Amino acid sequence: MSTVKREEISLYQEAKASLSSLFWQTAQVFTSLLVIFLFAGGSPPGWLVTTSFVVGTVFVFWKENKRTKDGSGEHKQINNNEQKPNKSMVPTYESYKQRKANEVLRRSMAEKETTIDDQSGAQFNINANYVEQTDSVSSEQSYAKQTNMDRESKIQKWQNYLNFALIIIIATAPLFVFGGYKIREFIVANFPTLVGFNSENYLNIQVEALQDKLKELEIENNKLEKKNQELIAAINSTPPVANLAVIERNSTDNNPKNNQLSYEIVEYKGIIYQFKSCQKSPNINLITQSISCAILITTTKENVQLSLYYNSSYGRSRLLEQGKEYVATKVEFGTFSNNRNGVVKNRLIKDVPIEAIITFDGVPLEVNQIDMLQFRSYLNSSYYTGYINTELRDLSVITEN
Repeated sequence: MSTVKREEISLYQEAKASLSSLFWQTAQVFTSLLVIFLFAGGSPPGWLVTTSFVVGTVFVFWKENKRTKDGSGEHKQINNNEQKPNKSMVPTYESYKQRKANEVLRRSMAEKETTIDDQSGAQFNINANYVEQTDSVSSEQSYAKQTNMDRESKIQKWQNYLNFALIIIIATAPLFVFGGYKIREFIVANFPTLVGFNSENYLNIQVEALQDKLKELEIENNKLEKKNQELIAAINSTPPVANLAVIERNSTDNNPKNNQLSYEIVEYKGIIYQFKSCQKSPNINLITQSISCAILITTTKENVQLSLYYNSSYGRSRLLEQGKEYVATKVEFGTFSNNRNGVVKNRLIKDVPIEAIITFDGVPLEVNQIDMLQFRSYLNSSYYTGYINTELRDLSVITEN
């Protein structure tokens, strides 16, 4: 390989190395600026983020492309040198025999100490020069091969360094950003003058921090209030049982028949339930009978709608007698009666009672006393909305006139 060609290759490699170093330094500068902005807690400008990303991407792809091209070019050159050697530079078997012959000739001439004529001396010098040229070509090839190996080793080493540096930067960048934000927060809170804040700016920052904290407390308060409302709704979903307020159990009338018309009054949430009577209905067979219990319902407030359940998935009315349970089969609430949903609705007028009749079928004939009458209602008003379970105990059953 000629000296001029070697110098051209060396200059080309130096130019590529300089360009690579320029790209790397540019990427370092933009990355440093980006980290400084993030460390200071500020928002970096868009052009800086975009330029850093573009420079870094171009640098990585350019390095990878250069490494691939260099590796493929060197591999191709080595293969060409190995597969297609230059016949003018590589010694042949004949030249090897000639060199051996020359060595023997020189040894013979030295032993005999004879003189050599001019023509023989010139031929000897030509052969010696050829041997020296062959040795020089061989040494140049060895040097070029060693140089290629060294360059490949250096490229691979710097490529490994670059990959390791990129991994470290990517892994530690979030930590540096978070740590810088916390350090700046600490400095601003304790040493505001170091970052150029005067007392007014410091007070503004404190006000903003307190406002943020107040917003967080308001959000937490809203969550607690919502949870409290859910608990209240859960409590209201469990229907309360109206306490019995026995107003009168026995009539002062001496008529035994009238004494059976005892009544009770229960009041809850502005609704008055007044027991009227429980009578045996005429539809009596040999085994069972029907019992109809009448209740007067009055509201003490305006705009009230009440629903009575007799047998539905939301509630039912029942009577208990000596451990046996009987479910209502019919409800009449004013002018309204049974529907498919097992509930009857009616709107109440303030201080005006409306009669509700609850009928139970299939009750044995011997039942003349009811241990408990329980019916479920749903109150829908401006002051209360929810279920109410009402219980009336120890009720007498009379025969219908």
